[in-house]
Amino acid sequence: MRSRATVILMLSLLAAGCGEGLGEGDSTTRPPASTTGPTATSTTGPVSTTVPGPATTTAPAPWAGAGFPEAMSPESIPWDEVGPGWLLVRYAQSTETTGSTSPEALFLIDRENTFYAVAEWDGREILDWSADGRSVLTFDGMLQVIDLVDGAEYTVPADLAAGSDDRIDARFSPTGDDIVVRILSWEEHVRLERWAADGALAATLADLDLATYTYGDPEFVQMGITWLYGPAGSQVAVATSDGISLLTDQGALIRQLDAPGLGCTLSRWWDQGSVLAACYDADWAASECWYRGPIPDGRSLWSVPIDGSPAARLTPQPVCTADPAEAAAPYEDGLHAGSSVAACTGHCCECGGNLELITGSTITTWTGYPGSLPCSPSLIAARGDRVLVLDTVYGSDPNQGATGWLGVVFEVAADGATQPITPVEPGWYGGVRQALTTEEAGG
Repeated sequence: MRSRATVILMLSLLAAGCGEGLGEGDSTTRPPASTTGPTATSTTGPVSTTVPGPATTTAPAPWAGAGFPEAMSPESIPWDEVGPGWLLVRYAQSTETTGSTSPEALFLIDRENTFYAVAEWDGREILDWSADGRSVLTFDGMLQVIDLVDGAEYTVPADLAAGSDDRIDARFSPTGDDIVVRILSWEEHVRLERWAADGALAATLADLDLATYTYGDPEFVQMGITWLYGPAGSQVAVATSDGISLLTDQGALIRQLDAPGLGCTLSRWWDQGSVLAACYDADWAASECWYRGPIPDGRSLWSVPIDGSPAARLTPQPVCTADPAEAAAPYEDGLHAGSSVAACTGHCCECGGNLELITGSTITTWTGYPGSLPCSPSLIAARGDRVLVLDTVYGSDPNQGATGWLGVVFEVAADGATQPITPVEPGWYGGVRQALTTEEAGG
């Protein structure tokens, strides 16, 4: 149970513009929407886990706010169905100008790409979306748990002052009972802790001084530690400059895992029995080709079994050549795309990364949306033999060059065929700021 009073949520549900949030027992029948906006209400107590009653059988009229995707109203969200295969997107109102900060809203997208408006949003980055699809986690000096169903916001008590030198990242545990928090004192120390919902320390999973590596050292791990919670909630895989380990949820070592390279980081579960690791090949790091560009390259993706057996390579082995232009791809993340591997590369610059679709020895480089080259795309989730990708679409002007920066979610097939999921308006600004799934993601 959470032992502190809740704070008021600065978030109001959208319904044909604006409307009051639904609480337990509220009717799904609404008066005409107010044009002056909703009135926030204060609530106390734990986040509700009560599943709301069945949605009305009368299909509500789609909600369509200017510059936002057309969507069903919040009252029609089938909360008992939200989960694997759904997306939660943070969307900024699309506009042709950038004179002011665009209003933001949250939307759910189901497996058939039906949009549901959830709530207005204040622009905060979302750290995680819970496995049950009902809550999000944010940090603005304090960790906040926000219930998307009833609009309640709860502060997780902790001595984490805004503006300190610490960098905070956090994820829900798969069971939703706890929160895993990484506290990084930049270039000095990192702790990985598991907290109860009331802020009490449940376990210290890692507590280490950062090695004195620099960015150009292959052993360097930028955030000190990355982690993946096991789906059952009883094990945690962690990667540091010393390798990859499997721990209990109390921080005790179960076993060392095969570390197939240097400076390994974890991004997601590859399958039920292995995690996805991105590591620098040791031979490449020892070659004359190491760090010839703006960032180190030669990072490979591996499937690392948690039973301790050898890792399996997923991307081509980097080969050192005399030509500096032939840099090896710095792979960072990947997903199954049927029998293929969709792999994203890292980047140094605003549009430096790309997506490669690997089938056996054949590599197809994604060309992006027509008229807009890829701009550091990121992988979201798999859909059978396709993957969902978040990228930026921009317009082109003969005098100004690239114009507009609109975030769009695409569905990409193994052959590179591309279908937009969210609206595409080249030359406009705004769009998708974040796209989250309920799946366990690396911290």
